[in-house]
Amino acid sequence: MSNDMEKLARLSALVYSDQAKWFLNAYFERFDKDMYEKVWDYTNKMVEIDEKRGKEGCELQELYAHRFLEHFGETLTVSEMRKVLRDIDIDNNKNVSLSEFLIFNYKVDWHELVNAAQSDNKEEIDEAVRLVQQAMSSMDIAREARAAASKAETEAGQAAQAARTAEAAQLKAEAAVKQALAELEAEEKAFSDRKSGLEAKSETGGLVSKNKAKNELQQLLAEDPLPLQRAKINQGATVRAAQKSSKAAARASEEAEAAAQRARDATAAADAALQEAVDNFKTAEEFLEEVKSKPGSGKGSIWWIERELYEAKKYLPQSKGGIR
Repeated sequence: MSNDMEKLARLSALVYSDQAKWFLNAYFERFDKDMYEKVWDYTNKMVEIDEKRGKEGCELQELYAHRFLEHFGETLTVSEMRKVLRDIDIDNNKNVSLSEFLIFNYKVDWHELVNAAQSDNKEEIDEAVRLVQQAMSSMDIAREARAAASKAETEAGQAAQAARTAEAAQLKAEAAVKQALAELEAEEKAFSDRKSGLEAKSETGGLVSKNKAKNELQQLLAEDPLPLQRAKINQGATVRAAQKSSKAAARASEEAEAAAQRARDATAAADAALQEAVDNFKTAEEFLEEVKSKPGSGKGSIWWIERELYEAKKYLPQSKGGIR
C-alpha cells in the first residue's frame, strides 16, 4: 500500500499531459474514443486553470480544483464540493492532480493505475514526442514569420501610398512652376512693350510729349512694376517649392522600394518557414505510423501524440495539409 502511494505521488508529480498519457495507456482498451477526448478536454482545462504553471503543472489547489469541477457541470455547495475534493485527493495533500481526478471520475482502481504497464518502446515514444514538438515549434515560427510578413506588406503599402502622394505633390508643384513662369513671361513682355512704346514716344512728336515719355521711361526703368515684382517673387518661390517636392518624392520613392523589398524578403522567409513546418509535420506523421505498426507501443501515448499533431495542423494552410 505504502509503495503504491509512493507510485501515486510520483505519477501525480508528472506534468498534466504525461499523467493523461499514463491513464490512457492503462485503460486504452477499456474505454472508447469519446473517453479519450474527454481526457484531452480535462487535461487542457487543468492547464488553462493552472495560472502559475500551465503545461508544466501537475495538480490544482482547492480553489482552482473547485473551478475545474464547476466547469464540467459539478454544481455543488461549498461543503459538498470540499467533500468531493477530499474524496478525490487520495494522498491528502490538499491538492488535486489530474490522475486523482481521473481515478475519481472514472471509478478506476488507483492501485491498478499506478502499476499499469506503459509502453515498452519508450525511446521511440520519446522520439515521436520530440518530432511532434519540433513540428509545433516550427509552426509557431512560421506563424510569427507570416505575421512579420503581413506587417511588412502593410508597411510597404503605406510607403507606396506615401510615394504616390509625394509624386502627386511633385506634379502639382511642377505645374505651379509652369504657371508662374508663364505669368512672369507675360509680365516681362508687358514691361518690354511698355518700355518700347515709351522709347518711341521720347524720340518723336512735340517737345512736351517727348519729355513726358522720357520721364515715364525713367520711372519705368528705375524699378520693376509691382505686377512684375510679384511675378518674379512667385516664380522663385514655386521653383524652390518644386525642388523641395522633387526631393521629397525621390525619398518617398526610395523608401517605398526599400519597404517593398523588405516585404518580399519577409514573405520569402515566411514561405520557407511554412515549408519547414510542413516537412516537420510530415516527418512526425511518418514516424508515428512506423511506431504504431510495431508491437508494444503505448497506444494511449500514441493517441495523445497524434491528437496534439491534429490540433497543431489546424494552423497549417489547407493547401499544405492543414485541417479546419
